[in-house]
Amino acid sequence: MEDGMSDEKRTSPRRAIWKCKIGCDEVLELPDGCDLPMREAVRRAYFEITGKHAVFTFSGWNEELTSVEKAIVEDKL
Repeated sequence: MEDGMSDEKRTSPRRAIWKCKIGCDEVLELPDGCDLPMREAVRRAYFEITGKHAVFTFSGWNEELTSVEKAIVEDKL
């Protein structure tokens, strides 16, 4: 393959906890319960990747960025 990976999937032991922050740089009007489609998509993807059902999922709107994350976002804008 072009990236140097073999045809076999590369694997390494990892703690099976994944974190993601996604958003934009403006305030949006969001309906109640609108994180459900995102939670379901993540649960499906988690199962497809790990073959295991997630035991927990924490998510929600109004998360804050760390100072490092803010600097990265501001540099990209």
